[in-house]
Amino acid sequence: MGNHIGVSADYSTSHVGNASVGLRAAAHVVHGRIDEIGRGCVGSNVLVAAVNGREAVNEIVSPGTEKDFDLPDGVAAGDTITLSIRPKSDGATCVLVYKQIILSDRSS
Repeated sequence: MGNHIGVSADYSTSHVGNASVGLRAAAHVVHGRIDEIGRGCVGSNVLVAAVNGREAVNEIVSPGTEKDFDLPDGVAAGDTITLSIRPKSDGATCVLVYKQIILSDRSS
């Protein structure tokens, strides 16, 4: 599987793994965008952006080519941002496959 965030299952090898991605902020950033290639989601899930113990929880909405997400307040240059998928309900799983992730100092 290419670049992905979330829980993926490769049934040919019976391997299930959790995937998160870590990004280093080059400057102060407040917003992000995922250039999404595809997804497979079951149930209710959220995209979580975490930095230094602070989190911004973003709803995963209908599929599209771009997914905007918020970051926690106060992300500074050099901070590592971890993106992950968290299930909101029992049995929920989700994987987002992406081409690139862009961080911005603007809110939209």
